[in-house]
Amino acid sequence: MVTFCTKTYFGDYHKFLSGAFERKLNACNYRFDDEVLYINNGVLEDVKFNCKTSDVISKMDEVLEFFKLKNHDFKGGLWYSIAELTAIYECKTEYLCWVEGDCLTEGDWVREGIKILEENPDVSVVSPYSECNTWGDDWHFSDQAFLIRTKEFRKPIYEECDLPDYPSYAGNSFEKMCGNYLKKNNKIRKIIYESFCHHEVY
Repeated sequence: MVTFCTKTYFGDYHKFLSGAFERKLNACNYRFDDEVLYINNGVLEDVKFNCKTSDVISKMDEVLEFFKLKNHDFKGGLWYSIAELTAIYECKTEYLCWVEGDCLTEGDWVREGIKILEENPDVSVVSPYSECNTWGDDWHFSDQAFLIRTKEFRKPIYEECDLPDYPSYAGNSFEKMCGNYLKKNNKIRKIIYESFCHHEVY
């Protein structure tokens, strides 16, 4: 069972009012068991979307407490992280598929990714290839598009870290903390080179 998730915020929510959620969902070429759009910072309460939504702001304290995190742990990267953490916290299926709000994937990477995760315990993350944030089959993690085992990431594994290759403006972000987790535990992000993640595309 797999849940599909993405997020929107004040800077791009109008894209989701004109079909961005459906385009991301359909591009994955997979029949998901649940589909959720996470509402991040700055979207007005009276904005209505044509899909299942979950408000991140109202659950922030609960999510941070679950993962044993504080706002200051992110060093300015909270808004780059809280929607992803909320999705993992709320996910009820075995796998979680995430596609970033400004990305669109291409290819059958979800089906192939499930097979890889089932057969390879050392692989914690599967992602399609991208022109940026793709280093190869190693510990680097990217939040652009990923498939994970929910149970593995639904734990207090996120901590302050100092890793190369991650943007300084995002602080101690979700993707950086995930990269730290992979590196510390000798885990791998597997790239599916036959599929692709387009950025910036809605």
